Amino acid sequence: MRLYVVGAEDPELPRYQRVAAIAFAHPGGRTDVREAPLDTSEEAQARTAVLRERIATGRTVMMVAVENGVPVAVGSHQPVDVDGTEVSEVVGVATLPRLRARGLGAGMASALVAHAAETADLVFLTAGDDDVARVYERVGFARLATSGAAELPDDGD
Repeated sequence: MRLYVVGAEDPELPRYQRVAAIAFAHPGGRTDVREAPLDTSEEAQARTAVLRERIATGRTVMMVAVENGVPVAVGSHQPVDVDGTEVSEVVGVATLPRLRARGLGAGMASALVAHAAETADLVFLTAGDDDVARVYERVGFARLATSGAAELPDDGD
Protein backbone atom coordinates (compact mmCIF):
# COMPACT_ATOMS: atom_id res chain seq x y z
CA MET A 1 0.00 0.00 0.00
CA ARG A 2 1.34 3.41 -0.98
CA LEU A 3 -0.08 6.67 0.38
CA TYR A 4 0.79 10.04 -1.08
CA VAL A 5 -0.32 13.65 -1.55
CA VAL A 6 -1.96 14.25 -4.93
CA GLY A 7 -0.66 17.04 -7.13
CA ALA A 8 -2.94 19.36 -9.08
CA GLU A 9 -1.73 18.01 -12.43
CA ASP A 10 -1.95 14.31 -11.51
CA PRO A 11 -3.49 12.63 -14.59
CA GLU A 12 -5.14 10.03 -12.34
CA LEU A 13 -7.22 12.61 -10.43
CA PRO A 14 -10.51 11.51 -12.09
CA ARG A 15 -9.83 7.93 -10.92
CA TYR A 16 -9.27 9.17 -7.37
CA GLN A 17 -12.54 11.07 -7.52
CA ARG A 18 -14.19 7.85 -8.72
CA VAL A 19 -12.99 6.03 -5.59
CA ALA A 20 -14.86 8.53 -3.43
CA ALA A 21 -17.96 8.37 -5.62
CA ILE A 22 -18.04 4.56 -5.42
CA ALA A 23 -17.34 4.48 -1.68
CA PHE A 24 -20.06 6.98 -0.82
CA ALA A 25 -22.60 5.52 -3.27
CA HIS A 26 -22.08 1.92 -2.14
CA PRO A 27 -21.64 1.96 1.63
CA GLY A 28 -21.96 -1.82 1.91
CA GLY A 29 -21.49 -2.96 -1.68
CA ARG A 30 -18.70 -4.77 -3.46
CA THR A 31 -18.21 -2.35 -6.37
CA ASP A 32 -14.58 -2.03 -7.44
CA VAL A 33 -13.02 1.03 -9.07
CA ARG A 34 -11.64 -1.23 -11.82
CA GLU A 35 -15.18 -2.33 -12.72
CA ALA A 36 -16.71 1.15 -12.73
CA PRO A 37 -16.24 3.32 -15.80
CA LEU A 38 -14.99 6.85 -15.36
CA ASP A 39 -17.59 9.56 -15.70
CA THR A 40 -16.42 11.60 -18.70
CA SER A 41 -19.40 13.95 -18.79
CA GLU A 42 -18.87 17.70 -18.97
CA GLU A 43 -20.12 17.93 -15.38
CA ALA A 44 -17.51 15.42 -14.16
CA GLN A 45 -14.77 17.21 -16.07
CA ALA A 46 -15.87 20.49 -14.47
CA ARG A 47 -15.70 18.91 -10.98
CA THR A 48 -12.18 17.69 -11.74
CA ALA A 49 -11.16 21.14 -12.96
CA VAL A 50 -12.45 22.73 -9.76
CA LEU A 51 -10.58 20.17 -7.64
CA ARG A 52 -7.37 20.76 -9.64
CA GLU A 53 -7.69 24.50 -9.00
CA ARG A 54 -8.33 23.95 -5.27
CA ILE A 55 -5.27 21.69 -5.01
CA ALA A 56 -3.11 24.12 -6.99
CA THR A 57 -4.05 27.03 -4.72
CA GLY A 58 -3.65 25.04 -1.49
CA ARG A 59 -7.33 25.15 -0.55
CA THR A 60 -7.51 21.34 -0.73
CA VAL A 61 -4.83 18.79 0.14
CA MET A 62 -5.82 15.40 -1.23
CA MET A 63 -4.24 12.05 -0.39
CA VAL A 64 -4.71 8.70 -2.10
CA ALA A 65 -3.85 5.15 -1.06
CA VAL A 66 -2.84 2.90 -3.95
CA GLU A 67 -2.58 -0.88 -3.82
CA ASN A 68 -1.02 -2.71 -6.78
CA GLY A 69 -1.48 0.37 -8.96
CA VAL A 70 -5.17 0.73 -8.08
CA PRO A 71 -6.47 3.64 -5.96
CA VAL A 72 -8.37 2.18 -3.00
CA ALA A 73 -8.87 5.06 -0.55
CA VAL A 74 -8.89 8.85 -0.69
CA GLY A 75 -9.35 11.79 1.61
CA SER A 76 -8.63 15.49 1.88
CA HIS A 77 -8.14 18.31 4.30
CA GLN A 78 -9.06 21.89 3.54
CA PRO A 79 -6.94 24.55 5.22
CA VAL A 80 -8.30 28.04 5.72
CA ASP A 81 -7.04 31.08 7.59
CA VAL A 82 -9.52 32.35 10.19
CA ASP A 83 -8.34 35.67 11.61
CA GLY A 84 -4.69 34.61 11.56
CA THR A 85 -5.33 31.07 12.79
CA GLU A 86 -5.03 28.22 10.30
CA VAL A 87 -7.83 25.71 10.62
CA SER A 88 -8.18 22.60 8.47
CA GLU A 89 -11.17 20.32 8.03
CA VAL A 90 -10.70 16.65 7.16
CA VAL A 91 -13.26 15.72 4.50
CA GLY A 92 -14.16 13.00 2.04
CA VAL A 93 -12.31 10.08 3.62
CA ALA A 94 -13.47 7.10 1.59
CA THR A 95 -12.40 3.48 1.18
CA LEU A 96 -13.62 1.11 -1.51
CA PRO A 97 -16.26 -1.23 -0.04
CA ARG A 98 -14.28 -4.42 -0.71
CA LEU A 99 -11.39 -3.14 1.43
CA ARG A 100 -13.25 -1.85 4.45
CA ALA A 101 -12.53 -3.02 7.98
CA ARG A 102 -8.78 -3.15 7.24
CA GLY A 103 -7.96 0.19 8.86
CA LEU A 104 -7.53 2.13 5.60
CA GLY A 105 -9.99 4.85 6.60
CA ALA A 106 -8.35 5.28 9.99
CA GLY A 107 -4.90 5.30 8.36
CA MET A 108 -6.00 7.88 5.80
CA ALA A 109 -7.52 10.08 8.51
CA SER A 110 -4.32 9.82 10.58
CA ALA A 111 -2.16 10.77 7.60
CA LEU A 112 -4.39 13.73 6.77
CA VAL A 113 -4.31 14.96 10.37
CA ALA A 114 -0.51 14.62 10.50
CA HIS A 115 -0.18 16.58 7.26
CA ALA A 116 -2.64 19.27 8.37
CA ALA A 117 -1.00 19.58 11.79
CA GLU A 118 2.27 20.64 10.12
CA THR A 119 0.71 24.08 9.58
CA ALA A 120 -2.74 24.16 11.16
CA ASP A 121 -3.52 25.28 14.68
CA LEU A 122 -6.77 23.29 14.69
CA VAL A 123 -7.84 20.20 12.71
CA PHE A 124 -11.47 19.11 12.82
CA LEU A 125 -14.04 17.01 11.00
CA THR A 126 -17.72 16.28 10.99
CA ALA A 127 -18.74 12.62 11.10
CA GLY A 128 -21.90 11.64 9.24
CA ASP A 129 -23.00 9.00 11.75
CA ASP A 130 -21.92 7.09 14.86
CA ASP A 131 -20.06 4.37 12.90
CA VAL A 132 -17.98 7.00 11.13
CA ALA A 133 -17.41 8.87 14.39
CA ARG A 134 -15.99 5.68 15.96
CA VAL A 135 -13.40 5.42 13.19
CA TYR A 136 -12.24 8.96 13.88
CA GLU A 137 -12.23 8.42 17.64
CA ARG A 138 -9.77 5.54 17.09
CA VAL A 139 -7.31 7.96 15.49
CA GLY A 140 -7.54 10.51 18.29
CA PHE A 141 -10.50 12.75 17.56
CA ALA A 142 -12.76 13.55 20.51
CA ARG A 143 -16.51 13.75 20.08
CA LEU A 144 -17.46 17.28 21.12
CA ALA A 145 -21.04 17.77 20.06
CA THR A 146 -23.70 17.03 17.54
CA SER A 147 -24.52 19.44 14.79
CA GLY A 148 -27.52 20.64 12.89
CA ALA A 149 -28.25 22.58 9.77
CA ALA A 150 -30.90 25.21 9.24
CA GLU A 151 -33.14 25.13 6.25
CA LEU A 152 -32.85 28.54 4.66
CA PRO A 153 -35.93 30.22 3.26
CA ASP A 154 -36.22 30.47 -0.50
CA ASP A 155 -35.54 34.10 -1.40
CA GLY A 156 -37.53 33.82 -4.61
CA ASP A 157 -34.56 33.98 -7.03
